[in-house]
Amino acid sequence: MWNNLSNRFIHVTLGSIVWIMIITSFSNLNTEIPYLYIWRIILMGSIFGVVFGVIYYYLWNFSNINDICKVLLSSLSNFICIVTTVKLYSSTLFDMLMPFMIFIFIITLVLHYLIFKVYLRVQNIKLAKELEKLH
Repeated sequence: MWNNLSNRFIHVTLGSIVWIMIITSFSNLNTEIPYLYIWRIILMGSIFGVVFGVIYYYLWNFSNINDICKVLLSSLSNFICIVTTVKLYSSTLFDMLMPFMIFIFIITLVLHYLIFKVYLRVQNIKLAKELEKLH
């Protein structure tokens, strides 16, 4: 399990760093990038790696807590990830989004719940098809 989690962390972190570099290169083509900015991008990628590579994977594959707690924990970790990465990327953008943080959290929570329900339905359909094949 630890090997799997560390591999997922590394893959998600490196993928996120590349993704962030591509996205930020569109808006910063003609500007020099300060050294501190590169460390911020690495930190943002690491945050994505922890949340999406470790926390999500552990919650949905290995944890024994009930489904509502999984949805709440994944929504909360996603929201914290959003807030910290936006703050690391741009303080101005963070200040612009600050009045809407409660709405962002509510949208995150609702979307996690809806996607979870769709995921359960798809899993139940797959399980029903497998059971039909056995008969």
